[in-house]
Amino acid sequence: MMKQEILHLATTQMKEGGYDALNFRTISEELGVTKANIHHHFQNKETLANEVVREYSKQTMDAFRSIAEECDGDLKVFLRREESFFWEMSEEAGHCGVCVCEQIIRVPHSPDSLLQTAQEYSALFLDVLESVVSRAAERGLLRPGVNPQDCAFQLAMMMKGLVSMAQGYPSVPEAREALSGKLLSWADRISL
Repeated sequence: MMKQEILHLATTQMKEGGYDALNFRTISEELGVTKANIHHHFQNKETLANEVVREYSKQTMDAFRSIAEECDGDLKVFLRREESFFWEMSEEAGHCGVCVCEQIIRVPHSPDSLLQTAQEYSALFLDVLESVVSRAAERGLLRPGVNPQDCAFQLAMMMKGLVSMAQGYPSVPEAREALSGKLLSWADRISL
């Protein structure tokens, strides 16, 4: 149980401030344990951060894949559900900085192992998007001439851009009001 509590607090810290925000002292104070208790489970800050990224990425990727499978290539349904998932996560967290990988990539001195894990997640993310767009093309839901790989790459950039832009708003409701539906309007231009 202690390991999961440590991971939960570490995840919160990293969502809010990336690798630099990860702090054993703060976690030990919040849990009422010594730093040695934390070191029993995690050798150092990098080990803990890697575990956070792996766990968080697995959870979000599982949800992402589930949404992709449920939509069966209907890009508009996929984007509505994915956007809803993002806003729900943001509201639960109380801020839009919910993407751990984005936080890691932004820190110039993140350990190479963390950057590699974040890059692996980004590749999986793109693979899922490619599968959704390819399925949409197979079902005849895209305009003629739309290249599924290019479309998936554009969508990945826009989704990551949405996450970044959302972080610039003072609150989740303000971000949601300003940014909701933007991805869907893009999908309208390439869909039949």
